[in-house]
Formats: sequence, C-alpha cells, structure tokens
Amino acid sequence: MVKAKTSKGKSSQSLSKPSEKPLESSSAPLNQSSVHIGDFDIEALLEPVINHLNETSAMGLSLLILTNNREKAIKLKGKVKELTKNTSLATQMLIKGNNPSTEMAKLENPGQIFIATGKKILFHIENASRKMNFKGLKYVFIDNFGSFTETPSVLDKIYEKIPNQVVTKVANHDKTQSLSDFISKFLGNCQVYEKKTQSSMPNATQKYVKVGPEDKFLLLYTFLFRNKARKTIVFLQSSLQTKYYKKILKILEINVYAAHSLKSEDKVRALWTSFIENTSGVFILTFETMKLLGKTHYDNIIIYDFADFSWYLRFMSEKVQDGTKVIWFIDDNEEIRLKAKGLEMEKMTFEKNRMINVQGRIEKMVQKNYAVHRAAREAYRDYILSTVEKDCHKVAKSFGLDRAPLVNGLRD
Repeated sequence: MVKAKTSKGKSSQSLSKPSEKPLESSSAPLNQSSVHIGDFDIEALLEPVINHLNETSAMGLSLLILTNNREKAIKLKGKVKELTKNTSLATQMLIKGNNPSTEMAKLENPGQIFIATGKKILFHIENASRKMNFKGLKYVFIDNFGSFTETPSVLDKIYEKIPNQVVTKVANHDKTQSLSDFISKFLGNCQVYEKKTQSSMPNATQKYVKVGPEDKFLLLYTFLFRNKARKTIVFLQSSLQTKYYKKILKILEINVYAAHSLKSEDKVRALWTSFIENTSGVFILTFETMKLLGKTHYDNIIIYDFADFSWYLRFMSEKVQDGTKVIWFIDDNEEIRLKAKGLEMEKMTFEKNRMINVQGRIEKMVQKNYAVHRAAREAYRDYILSTVEKDCHKVAKSFGLDRAPLVNGLRD
C-alpha cells in the first residue's frame, strides 16, 4: 500500500483510516499514539506513563499535558502530584494568573512533567525570549480535544514545534471531523479506542434565563431560598468561586455542600453521599468534578456559568433522570452561542423587584470581615482568569465587591 507523508513528516496509510478497536483504554501501548473516545478521562492514562518515567529516571521535559481549561489544569496538577509523591519527578504548571518572571522561571526549568493551557503555552512558544526545549519530549497528552475546536489553530501551531517521535494520547467525548483531521495531519496511523455508552437524553425540562452579572448571584440566591425544600445542584466555573459562594450561602442560611478541584476525590464522594442521603439541600460544584457524581434524582440543576456543550450533553445523558428541571443563567453573547448549537430551550424571565435583595448585606460582610473580603477577592480573580471576557465591574458586584480588583496575568 502506498504511504503518504503528513505535514509532520510522519507516515500514514493513505487509503485506510486509523484502526479502531473496542478495547479498554488501559491496554493502549505506552509507545504508540492513541485516541480515546467516549466516557473517558485523560487522567486514566497518567499512572502508567508516570511510572515509566520514574523507572527510566527521565531527565528534562518528558511529558507535556495540554488542556484548554484552567480549572482542569489545576485538577490535573493535583492528580500528578498524588502520582509522583514518592518519586523524584518534578511538575510545573503554566496557566493564566502567573506573573511574567514566574512564568519564565517555569519555562527555564520545566521539570519532567509540564501542564499547560493551550493558549498560554503557545504564547510563550511564539513570543518568549527563551523558547521551550521540546528536544527530549516523549509524551503529549491532550485533554478534551473538543474544547480546542473554537481555537483549532492553537494545537496545530503547538504541534509544529513537537518532535516527530513524540507519543500522543488524546481524549475526547465524541468522534468529530476536527479530531479526524488532527489525526491525519499529526498522528498518522494511531490506535483509536472507543468506549460506547448506552445512554440517552432524559425527559427533562430545559430552560434559560438572561441575567446580567451584577444580578446573577441575587437571582441564584432567590431561587435557592424559595426552593429550600428541594434538591438542587449548581455548576460553577472555578474552585475559589465555589468555596466563596459556599461561605456566603451558609451565612445566608442555605444548606450547602461544595465540591471543586482543590478537594480530593474521596472527599467529593463523601460529600456527595451525604447530599443524596438528605431529602433537600444544595450541592455547588465545578464542571470538572461532574464525573464523580452518581445518577440520582435532582429537582433542579442550575448551570450558573456557561458550559461546554459536549460536557453538557454528556452530563445530561449520563447523570440526569427524567423529571429534572435544568436552568441556564446566561448573558446576551451566551444566548447567541446557545441558539447556534440548536439546543431547544424555553426562555424564562424574572422581575428584579421580586428578587430577594441581599446585596447590601453581602457587601457589608465583605467590607467589614477581612477573611470574607480576602475570599471574595480571590474568588473574583479565580473566576475572571477562568472565563471569557466579562464586564469586570459588574462581575465584581456579584462577589460583593464595590469595585473590580486588579487582576494580573490576564493575557493568554
């Protein structure tokens, strides 16, 4: 069979597709590039690779982990830290929020394992005075390939700098044309593992409400207060935002559990068990902890921060039972994106004068209590660094701050 060269100089079968087998992802050979599709997380592949790097006494940058999500990068760092605690392997992380001198120090001494968001590492590849040295790189992991589809050139530009012999492991929820194109262009005849799940969309009521950032938390509190007798889960963008809202909601006498990437999986599961054993309550969590939830009955689900669509469809089909009410809190730009995806949802409206106005009470707590004030600033910063551009002053109001704190490191 005739072989064709890809743009990376790798050979691929010009008349055949990458082989697909219904195998478990754990059986993927370490020395072969592979793509893992379905109910799968890239974390599952970390342990054998880290063990291999430890056994071979890897020197220099050996494993690069790419994600398009700041919160997921933090979660991955926690997982890597757990797996490397009894080894000499060093780990660095490059995400929004570091000052330039810290970033340069990480680039100069990346350790054996380097975790980065795509745009951030690309910025340094293209602009840093000292280029990252990929010469000894052995593995690249790409988490949730679908999250890169809005910025597809990011991965392409990074891969132009990656050595040909590097083994790539890719995780994605679905087969997509963009994934097929990436495989053809950079991975050649890799192995594809597909884990099919028997799941379908539940018979749930799906609605959305347009709300500005300055009123967003008040609307959330009003809903939770009026649904105290029900079970509600709320998805938030970042870990420190989740910690802060738990603190505020408890002060406002809402029974709330909180899970995020800074908590261990065992603690998250224990909290979840306590939540489902109760007949009412609120469980707030980041998107990245979704996989730890079981499929059980919720009365209400609130998507407080705009969600990735592949994540949402996966969550709905795998974790939600019939009869649940789902409400998205969105702004004007997010409404456009929602409609572009063709998701059929009923639009809700709310009257400002019917919201429970605790804004003054929250602002007073933030102004007078140092611990709450510091938590509010840290939560605001974490949120701003984890989301797309927003009106910072209006967002600050939703954290009880009278003005938007300065946030360094906002560039990609």
